[in-house]
Amino acid sequence: MAFFEQLGKKISDAGQGISQSTKNMAEISRLNSAIAEDKKHIAGYTAAIGESYYKRHRDDPMNEEPERINNINKLYAEIARYEDRIKELRGIGKCPNCGADVPNGAAFCNACGARQQPPRPVQTTVSGIECPNCHSMIAEGNKFCTNCGAPAPQKPAQGPAESVSEAPEAEKAPEEPAVCPGCGEPVTEGSNFCTNCGAHLG
Repeated sequence: MAFFEQLGKKISDAGQGISQSTKNMAEISRLNSAIAEDKKHIAGYTAAIGESYYKRHRDDPMNEEPERINNINKLYAEIARYEDRIKELRGIGKCPNCGADVPNGAAFCNACGARQQPPRPVQTTVSGIECPNCHSMIAEGNKFCTNCGAPAPQKPAQGPAESVSEAPEAEKAPEEPAVCPGCGEPVTEGSNFCTNCGAHLG
């Protein structure tokens, strides 16, 4: 009888030991999780302190972290160039009055209401003939203007002397400024649409 009592006591002690070990492991896991959470908060506070220090001393030549602050300034400048390039690719410019983002071709700024200047046409050098309708350059060999579809004028067969004599006359002839038939605003030569009211100019 004493043997069975001792055996039962040993089994009970072993069971209590396993139960306590399980409790200890659960407590260790909880404490480790709490430590990780606290470290995450510390990292956030440290980053906020660093960002606050940078903002207060980024233009201070006597700051205590000149190399790191200089590297951050360079990275911010690089990011700004990338963002400007993205806006350029998306067709977004800046309002000359307030600096807000304005889509290219907009007549007014959505932020301050200032009137926007129409974009200047890109001047490209193309060898060929000038279109009599829209004054775009028609590439050599093309029979129609790729901008307005007008037939390309035929070059007259003439000598070099006649060509030279006609050039000054063409330069002297004044041209009337082009205006939109819809709103009367000046339009850029070669444009297909009015940047003020959107009327078709063809």
